[in-house]
Amino acid sequence: MSGKISIDSASTEDISPKVRSPYLARIIIGLLVLLGPLITVLLLQYTVIRYLRYNVFRFLPFYDDILFQTLFNIVYELIAIVLFLALIFFDIRTTTLQDMGITKPAIPKSNGWLISTFAFGFFAASGYLIIWVAFLFPLPLSFNLFTFTNLLMLVLFLLVGISEEFYFRGYLFANSSKIFGLHFAPIFVNILFAAIHIPKFVIGAIFAFIDYPNIMGMMDAIYMMVQMVIGLNQIFAIGLILTYYRNNLKIIWASVMAHAFYDFWISFFIPSDTSLMYTVPLAYLLFALVGIFMTYATLFGAWILSSRVFKVLSHEEVSYKIRNVNKKLQKKIEKIAITISRLQDIRAQTTTRTSRVFLEKRIKILQARKELFEKIMENAKHAQEKLTLTNANEVFASFKQEEKMIKKKYNLRIRSIKIKEHKQPTVLKQEKIIKISKCPACGHDIEEEAKFCAYCGKNL
Repeated sequence: MSGKISIDSASTEDISPKVRSPYLARIIIGLLVLLGPLITVLLLQYTVIRYLRYNVFRFLPFYDDILFQTLFNIVYELIAIVLFLALIFFDIRTTTLQDMGITKPAIPKSNGWLISTFAFGFFAASGYLIIWVAFLFPLPLSFNLFTFTNLLMLVLFLLVGISEEFYFRGYLFANSSKIFGLHFAPIFVNILFAAIHIPKFVIGAIFAFIDYPNIMGMMDAIYMMVQMVIGLNQIFAIGLILTYYRNNLKIIWASVMAHAFYDFWISFFIPSDTSLMYTVPLAYLLFALVGIFMTYATLFGAWILSSRVFKVLSHEEVSYKIRNVNKKLQKKIEKIAITISRLQDIRAQTTTRTSRVFLEKRIKILQARKELFEKIMENAKHAQEKLTLTNANEVFASFKQEEKMIKKKYNLRIRSIKIKEHKQPTVLKQEKIIKISKCPACGHDIEEEAKFCAYCGKNL
């Protein structure tokens, strides 16, 4: 055993109904593990916790409501992380840490691992920071970072990034990709990611109407539902970028940091003083709009950079890409074979020399293309044979390099055939084809188109 895995067995295993149900069950269990505590905490926030804040805690000396809410949310995120650890403890044999991107991928000398550090995640969502440094608007920050409460808020953002990324871009993505594949799994996972935020808006809207059961309470509830529609679209879009980002690099830590600092930059840099809208309205609006745009742009840019420069391919991805190349080329070869057969039939029935030459050239071009595709398929077969769990990137890079060289060789050959094809009609027009026959009277050789014999003068 050299670590090789059969491509055919891997491809059939992915679509087997017997394999799908356990992965689907894991997805459902993962959602329940996350959704249960979330709804419980939301209900506690709007009932018991809110009652204690307004009727008990606020009368205590040195009570800080923001500090209390931050600590409460930190406790919830820690509970979510502990539940996640319990979940993977019972499922570690099936959904490994490498599958979830928590540990380094099984690829030697991975540039993706080196670049996917905290710095990459830090700058992936740093649009507001860039705008602030570049323009230095006279707008005060939302809060001073160097206070105990605000440092705890930074810790909270990091815990949110860890818990949500571990659940969605880690555990759920690892299992859903085995059902839907790497193309549709990001969409599925981020529909769930957006849906998990619905209880926050719905429970908030319900309690807004319970607090004020009148037209104003109803308007507040409707406003929260409108916020939900807008927010879910943004959550889905950001989640999709983070999923592709994580999948390109095969580790989750860069997307964890990008998620954490996305929340952090928005909370830290958006001015909280609404009076600024009246004193410096243009600067306020410009900073807010450009900051939002730049934050999305830096996230998108990090995703593009990860996909173009630092992309790390897994064994399954390389296997899929090679199989897909073979499938497409096989269809092209079949079409070319049919076309060649049709042209050969036409050539057999053609009487004019020019048409026959033209058809022969077309057949040669198609045969060269068919041979090109067959060579690439042969190269793909060799790549499949060399593919193992640890050399996926090297094998795919070698496969693409060989494919490029094969294409270059055959494209030159096809080009030379085309050049000859264009020159041939001119040569045919210029050359004089002379056919020889014998005179029936004297037996001397004469031109077939001659009207009189040059030797005996017989009228032909």
